Amino acid sequence: MNKALWKSAVSATVLVIAASLMTLCTVQCTGDRDGAGQEASTPEGMTQLANIAYANAEYKKAERLYRNALEKQIEQNGEVHPSVVESLNKLGLALQALDSLEEAEACYKRNLELCRQLYGEDQHSADGNSFLGSINVQLDLYHRAEAYFQEALRLRRTGFPDDHELICSDLTNLGDALLWQKKYAAADSAYGQALAISRAVLPGDRQNKAAALLGKGQSLVYMGDASQAEPLIREGLTIREEHLPDDWHTYDARSHLGLCLTHLGRYREAEELLAKTYAVLTEERGPRDRHTRRTARRLADLYEAWGKPELYAHYSALAGDRRVR
Repeated sequence: MNKALWKSAVSATVLVIAASLMTLCTVQCTGDRDGAGQEASTPEGMTQLANIAYANAEYKKAERLYRNALEKQIEQNGEVHPSVVESLNKLGLALQALDSLEEAEACYKRNLELCRQLYGEDQHSADGNSFLGSINVQLDLYHRAEAYFQEALRLRRTGFPDDHELICSDLTNLGDALLWQKKYAAADSAYGQALAISRAVLPGDRQNKAAALLGKGQSLVYMGDASQAEPLIREGLTIREEHLPDDWHTYDARSHLGLCLTHLGRYREAEELLAKTYAVLTEERGPRDRHTRRTARRLADLYEAWGKPELYAHYSALAGDRRVR
């Protein structure tokens, strides 16, 4: 998984938190960092080198360094220590980037346990719930993701005003978890709250706004109001095209528009968007990725509505599980 792909796959809240975790010290390293004299023997030195490796999308190297730093921190400080909390989070991020999702989830669960012991119910625990929500979205365990995002929101609201950026992001992530459980009205409400925050007090936060717009648009489509959904989805897509023109996530936004156009009976427009998106996602993420299969399902639904049974059967087979929406 390349760096851009990984960042696009992770929830907005987790990226905000991860950015603070990955703040790099200014270090000058010469020669081979894996050489005998270069890899620091202290946990702090290992963590610095791991941060550099992570920032350069060298996730396997970052995982090894974070794991070594974690072991040394436990040896020096015991397991219940703030440095262990930070290292567990960073190791989880590296494992998540490597698609070692179950092991990443175990890191995040232990991190949350330690946060509760060390800090109680504060923003550290909110962060821990957000990380667990993100990993369960990737595992397609949306009911569990919903519970974690709900808890993250509860804790956020004890420490931040209702219009804080992290609350906006957690609302959008909650909307995603609800949407894929077909809880469309609840998802629409969560997206609507996030969109209201982003429009009113976070005008510069374009990515949060795009995510809320695209999510609310989808929920409206599934609730039978594609005409109201179309301008929202187009607004979100425009933001993505301006800021991430070559990113797969922009193509995924085009898939949302294709879904909307299908529901509006504009089949040729929908076909053009969905076919191109499916080709890009297949190349970038592979045919079994949930975003790729979701677009295949949307193509199947398009051809079913359009009365093209052979193409419907073809894309239904590519989509696999009918539940992938």
